[in-house]
Amino acid sequence: MENSSPFNLSNILYYIGGFMVLFSYSFWLTTHWEELSNLIRILLCVVSIIVLGLTGDFLKRNTEFEKAGRLLIFAAAGIIPLLIYSIEKMINIWPGTDTEEIAYFLFLGTIKGAWVLLDLISLIILILVFRLVKDHLLTILVSNFAYFLILDLSGLLFGIKKGTEAHYLLWLFGGIIIATWGIYYYYQKNTIFARWPSIFGLLMIFSATSWLAIVGKNEFGYALLGLIISTAMILVSIGIESKIYLTFGSIGIFWFVDYLVFSIFFDSFGFTLTTLAIGLATISLGMMFQKNKNNLFPFLQKTY
Repeated sequence: MENSSPFNLSNILYYIGGFMVLFSYSFWLTTHWEELSNLIRILLCVVSIIVLGLTGDFLKRNTEFEKAGRLLIFAAAGIIPLLIYSIEKMINIWPGTDTEEIAYFLFLGTIKGAWVLLDLISLIILILVFRLVKDHLLTILVSNFAYFLILDLSGLLFGIKKGTEAHYLLWLFGGIIIATWGIYYYYQKNTIFARWPSIFGLLMIFSATSWLAIVGKNEFGYALLGLIISTAMILVSIGIESKIYLTFGSIGIFWFVDYLVFSIFFDSFGFTLTTLAIGLATISLGMMFQKNKNNLFPFLQKTY
């Protein structure tokens, strides 16, 4: 049986190998993919999905190499959007031509209504594969295409462009939806399935609030929104017993204090002393709770 530690050499090699398989397709996309005929593209995708999927399923059934099998299934699922794109090209429902800014390798870096059909079909199929295989790694792909669908559908309906305030508000909205999916699994006591949607969603939320404070018209307002969301993360972490939400919430609060220091109170020595005192007081409060946890706030004991 495989070593249960996630940091043993076998597991590290499995993860590197699985992501390298997807990287190889990404590299091919940026070099020679558009030079192939639609039929060759489809055949290449289908053969890759079948070979990787069946091999992964075989290894997954063998408990000794279960993680290696799961990574191969993950790689196979990651090729599905490329297959859908190739089919759309073949039956002439893909908008534009490869000479326009509509080629597949631009997918990650643009917001276009043209991507919506690809996003939607990919998301539906990935959800079906996830429910069939029930592998937590597939939540990464599901989260990814849920995010893409939100952005591209908004681009189609409202003409939202990348890098705008509206773009980052959607980014924030998508992060909240995906993080909520992770919270659902936490409440179901399924921490393995909760991990990746939570990390993916929280990264989106943290990135969005940071960019909104930079490009938004109300800098302090968005910074304050980040503080409110970070505080909510910490409160949620208590209810679902999650160190992930606690960590991101703490980082968010630190970011807000950092923003105050360098944007508003840059030359104020008194503010520095105040934040130092608050930090020390917070640590002292934690020590007091640790020492008297049997008498203070018994409903919080399970978190610690």
